[in-house]
Amino acid sequence: MATFILLAAMVIGLGSGLVIPAGFDTNLILWPAIFAQTLAAVGGLSPDWLTDTKKRSDAVRLLVVHHAAATVPYLAAWIFLPDSVKSTPLAIGLIWLAIVPTAAGLPAYATAARTAPSTITAFALLAYLCGLIITPVLAVVIFGGATDIGRLIVAMLVGLIIPGTLGIVFGRLIRRVPAHVRTAIVAVSMTITTYVFGSAINAALTGGVVSAGVILLALLAGASRVPLSVGLGVLFVGRARSLRPAAALAAGYKNDALAASTALQVAGPLAVVPALGSLLCEMALMLAASLVTSHRRVHRTSAPPHPA
Repeated sequence: MATFILLAAMVIGLGSGLVIPAGFDTNLILWPAIFAQTLAAVGGLSPDWLTDTKKRSDAVRLLVVHHAAATVPYLAAWIFLPDSVKSTPLAIGLIWLAIVPTAAGLPAYATAARTAPSTITAFALLAYLCGLIITPVLAVVIFGGATDIGRLIVAMLVGLIIPGTLGIVFGRLIRRVPAHVRTAIVAVSMTITTYVFGSAINAALTGGVVSAGVILLALLAGASRVPLSVGLGVLFVGRARSLRPAAALAAGYKNDALAASTALQVAGPLAVVPALGSLLCEMALMLAASLVTSHRRVHRTSAPPHPA
C-alpha cells in the first residue's frame, strides 16, 4: 500500500507542476520537503546497518555497483562523442544524470518497496558523502566554470547528509511516531518535491522553440538510462541473488531534480527533459520492485515445509 501511496503522490505532484507551475521561488518549499522526507525515511528505520557487518559491506558493494553501472559507462561514452554532439542539450542532460548522486528519496522508495531499506539507506548516505567530492570534480572537469559548485554541495548536504544524520541520531524518537503518520509525511514531501520538479520543467519549456519529436527523443533517452543501468547493476552482483533487488534500485536511481536544475544552467531548457524521462521510468521501477518483493514474500509463505 505504501508503494502506491508514494507513486500517487509523485504523479499528483509532477502533474500539478506541469499543468499549474509555481509562481514563486520554489526553493522555499523544495528543501524543507526533501529534508522532512529524508528525516522521516531514515529515522523510521532500525539502525541495524550500523552494527550489522554484512549490511555495511553490502552498502559498500552497492556503492561500487552504482558507479560501475550508472556513472562510468556514460562517462566512457561521453569521452568518445564528437565535440559537436557533446555540446547538445540532450547529451548534456544525460551526462548530468550520470554524475549526480543517487536520489535523496531512495531510502523512502526502498522502504515503500520493502527492498532492503536499511542497506539502501547506508548506501545512499555513502553515495552522498562520496558525491560531495566526485560530483563537483566531474562537473568542473566536464563543464568548467559553467557550474555552480556551491549550489551542488549545499543541495547534497541539505538533501541527504544532514537530515540522514539527524535521522540516525534521533531515530528512537522518530520511530515512536506511528508508521502511517511517517508514510503521510513522506508522501506529502514527495508531492511537493515532484511538484517543484514539474514546475521547473514547465518553466524551462514555456516559450521554447522545440518540436514535440525532439522532446519525445529526450524523454526516451532519459528513460532508457534506467533499464540499462538496472540491467548492469543486477549483472554486477552476480550470484548474490538476495542483493539483486537492492542493486536494481541502487543502479537505477539518480537525483533527477539536481540533474535537471544543473543541466538547465549549462545547456538550457531541452537539457532538463532527459531527467523527466528518468524520473518517470524510476517510478515504474519502484512499482516493479515492490511487486517482485511482494511476490517473493507470498511464494515463501505459501511454500510447503520441507520434510524432516
